[in-house]
Parts: sequence; structure tokens; C-alpha cells
Amino acid sequence: MDQDLIEYVDGRKPRFVPGPRYDREDDVLTFFFSNAESRAWRVDGVLTLFLSLQGDALVGFEIKGVQTLLKRLRGIFAREISHRRVRVRVVILAYYKTFPPQTLKPHLDQLEKRVEDEDFALSER
Repeated sequence: MDQDLIEYVDGRKPRFVPGPRYDREDDVLTFFFSNAESRAWRVDGVLTLFLSLQGDALVGFEIKGVQTLLKRLRGIFAREISHRRVRVRVVILAYYKTFPPQTLKPHLDQLEKRVEDEDFALSER
């Protein structure tokens, strides 16, 4: 009986789909590349990196205050921010320009490569 219940619950787990998730209410962009077990490394009050428990590989990130970051770059990237859809790499660039952490440059370069063609709607919830 217990094994049947475990199999039933395991069969109902949602399938992992990598991609950006934007929470408009909290103004937070979260992106996981993999569902590997991870630990959070809070870099500062804006950026959190999620690193794998197996070897510290980057498995995701979270950026808070997306709207504020984008306002700083709106003139430069007006085309990239048009129609309320935003490229994830623009948010990462906005973070980097606002908080230029040289020690994080390798992680941010890796983030940019992983999210190159990804975008999200600012109106999502």
C-alpha cells in the first residue's frame, strides 16, 4: 500500500522545465537551468545564485528589483524592452552595470551565455 502511494505521488510530480519566471507582484526574476539540488548564495540584496551541491555548478539565479534595474537602461535598450517583453540578458547587464562586482564576473558571463535568447513578459504573475 505505501509503495503504491509513493509511486502515485512520484507520477504526479510536475516535469521540470527550465526557463525564466517573473513575479510581477514581488518584482523578482527567477531562472533555473536545471533541477539539481542546490544551495543559495546570496551575493547581495539583489542577486542570489543557486549553485549545485555537486561541484558548485551554476543551476539558477534570482534577481530582485527588475523594474528598477530596467529603468536605468531603458534609453539604451528601448528596443530590447519593447512590447513589455524583456531579454533576460538585459536584466543581467542592468545588474552588472548597477553593481559592478569584479569577483562575480565569471558567474555573470556564464549567466549571459545560458540565457542569451531567453525573454519574459513583464506582465506575468
